[in-house]
Amino acid sequence: MTPAEAGALLAWVSTIDNRRVTREAAHAWAEVLPDVDVGEAKAAATAHFREQPGVYLMPAHVLAGVKRARAARLADAPAPLPVADPDDVAGYLAEVKRLASGGRRQIGG
Repeated sequence: MTPAEAGALLAWVSTIDNRRVTREAAHAWAEVLPDVDVGEAKAAATAHFREQPGVYLMPAHVLAGVKRARAARLADAPAPLPVADPDDVAGYLAEVKRLASGGRRQIGG
């Protein structure tokens, strides 16, 4: 999230909780949430306000909501297929185990 996106998010949030939005706050939120898409952040903030009325929204609430949403999407996604020769049983099983443990495939190797 960029500072401009964080500022837009905070401006929207301020319509709900009347917080004071500053350039510094936008930059701080952008630093705390660099890998969060502004659309995901707004959805997480919306869920927060619906589920926890009266609790002042902080970046950690947004991050937790984004993580929950991403985990739900992953749980609904089909499992990746191994990229290994099925005739190489040992290699194929190693690839299946690596994928099941959340391992990432290295590019070029």
